[in-house]
Amino acid sequence: MNETRNTKGYEVELSEFRTHFIIHCPNCNNKTTLTNNAPSGFIEGKIVCPTCGFNKKLEENSSYGITTVDGRNIESKVTVANPKGLKLTLWYSTNFKGNSFWAYNEDHLKFLYDFINSKHRDRSQENLKNRSIGSRLPKWIASSVNRKEISKLIEGML
Repeated sequence: MNETRNTKGYEVELSEFRTHFIIHCPNCNNKTTLTNNAPSGFIEGKIVCPTCGFNKKLEENSSYGITTVDGRNIESKVTVANPKGLKLTLWYSTNFKGNSFWAYNEDHLKFLYDFINSKHRDRSQENLKNRSIGSRLPKWIASSVNRKEISKLIEGML
């Protein structure tokens, strides 16, 4: 098997993948995109579904919740002006042995795939971040025990 090396796992933060989210359309449940103009804070962007035409803008006073298909809350924002909010479900989410496996978008999913399949995960002391994906992944994802199964899972999602 090819010896692969990953040098980015401990440098890249989850927030770097928050530019857009692939979600289930709240209206027709088909695959659509939520763009995000504020990747480091609360989501401010727009959903436009190419299938049904659903169109919704998320602004500063918008309430929303982003969950996995098995109901795990990934992030949410509730405002006094709109306490009910919009419920959004990530497209790339599934249950794996009783755990929620999810990704914001294809880039996030490919990053996870590369990280999981790397045999050597270098931790450069210069760019080491405690908020990096590599340092925050649950052990069941990073473990070599689940490598083959999670790789197949990701391949099926892409």
